[in-house]
Amino acid sequence: MKQFALAVIFLLILNTCKAQERNSKINLKTMKTFDIKKFEENKGKQGFANEYRYILANKLNVRELDITSNATQNIKTYQREVTKEFDPNQSVYNYYKTGNIREEILLFNDSEIKILNYDESGKLVNEINFDTIFKHSFKEIRDIVLKEKNVDIYDTRQATALRHDTPDAV
Repeated sequence: MKQFALAVIFLLILNTCKAQERNSKINLKTMKTFDIKKFEENKGKQGFANEYRYILANKLNVRELDITSNATQNIKTYQREVTKEFDPNQSVYNYYKTGNIREEILLFNDSEIKILNYDESGKLVNEINFDTIFKHSFKEIRDIVLKEKNVDIYDTRQATALRHDTPDAV
């Protein structure tokens, strides 16, 4: 019953969210390009076809993939997913066949927060921020819930906060 009450509180609070503040800072400069040579040398060695996984010094988990498929009409593309254990924030980077960044997607519990699109030279050409209409940031919500309920929504072992418009939200 306590978990249900917390879930209802989260849903009500999240309904008034605004732009998300990143809990895990990622060095975007190193994410701007995809090291194709390193990927090709390491893919498949860990038991995952067309994948290479590693952990950065700051304990961020990185999963790199070759996502060439019929859906992309066999156009060579790459993807890098960056996560941290028990953290609801995730960054997904998509790259052109040259290794230059094509798209950056920021997520909170699998809900898209922001999408940045780049041209083939790496210049930002479009930005979509899905949280600009909300009144409170996730950091503000986190502070409120920590103070009132002693629950950290940035720790998925303690709570999972979903947006009201997702199929998993109750």
